[in-house]
Amino acid sequence: MMNKKLKKICKNQSVDSCIFLLEEEAAELIQAASKYRRSHIKKDYVPTTTLKKSKAYDNLIEEIADVELLIREVKYMLSIKDKEINEAMDKKLKRAIKRTETIKDSKKKKEKKKTIKKKDINKKGRRNGINKR
Repeated sequence: MMNKKLKKICKNQSVDSCIFLLEEEAAELIQAASKYRRSHIKKDYVPTTTLKKSKAYDNLIEEIADVELLIREVKYMLSIKDKEINEAMDKKLKRAIKRTETIKDSKKKKEKKKTIKKKDINKKGRRNGINKR
């Protein structure tokens, strides 16, 4: 069903105009995401409420839908296969996992250093093995 509608839309526009629309809609999605974040998320990026329906929430959904439709149009017009997209996404996911593991390891090392420093200071506030007065 979606494919027939997509073909009908793509018949009446050029690749250039479709990509231009995608650029515009992507910019609107950025703006909607920013408004949603400001209205629903605290500084520590935890939702402030159980996702209440709001104007910002509804607008975010609208803009995601617009961008996803235009992505489908561009994929169709340029004959981009899902396999190509999935391969690119898989590479990006692997990199993201590596990056998060590196961040996690870095945090563990920092915590370990803090623990060592705390243990290293004796009750009088002096470092073990150092006699400063």
